[in-house]
Amino acid sequence: MKIPKYIKDIGFEALRYLILGIVAFLVSGGTITGAFIWTITLRIVDKLLHKYGKEENVEWLITGLTRF
Repeated sequence: MKIPKYIKDIGFEALRYLILGIVAFLVSGGTITGAFIWTITLRIVDKLLHKYGKEENVEWLITGLTRF
């Protein structure tokens, strides 16, 4: 059985948020409020790197911070 592309995309997006959330929680010193702020910040940086990589055709930046 082949998994549809949109299901894979949703899974990867959820995994990205999980990874960024864990990193943000650790960086914030274990505070929930700090983790939210860091998660949003890391997600913005991840998306900016992705968009910049696509526009400027920089292969290693297209995957953003999470590399998938």
